[in-house]
Amino acid sequence: FVFGSLATPCASLALPKLKPREIATGAMQVADANGAMVYTCTDPMMSDAAMKYLLTRPSVPAPLDPNFCPFVLGKRHYMKKIAECAQYGKVAELTFAVERPGGVGRDKLPVFAEGLEGYDASVFLAGEAIRYMLWQR
Repeated sequence: FVFGSLATPCASLALPKLKPREIATGAMQVADANGAMVYTCTDPMMSDAAMKYLLTRPSVPAPLDPNFCPFVLGKRHYMKKIAECAQYGKVAELTFAVERPGGVGRDKLPVFAEGLEGYDASVFLAGEAIRYMLWQR
């Protein structure tokens, strides 16, 4: 599971369709030395609440990876849920910056307050946004 594209890391392998839990855990099914299929976890598990907010499949499935969940669709769904949260004080804005040799990269993300259903999605998305910024040049 690579959240930058929300695709499974084994998208190029001819594996059976993965269950949503397998997608969200970053589980990759591979054969061990004896030929038995095993799962290797590559990322921390995404909670069920975060999956509900962030895993959105396109209306036309990708032929090579039916589990493909584009980042842009997940973020769009998350932003829609943020906009629907009308409770005062239940949504805040997380602002973060990464120092670079030529200056500072900044971004912001609306997040759910701790205790709300979307909080796990906010934590996961914030982590991915920061990771994405770290990888930018």
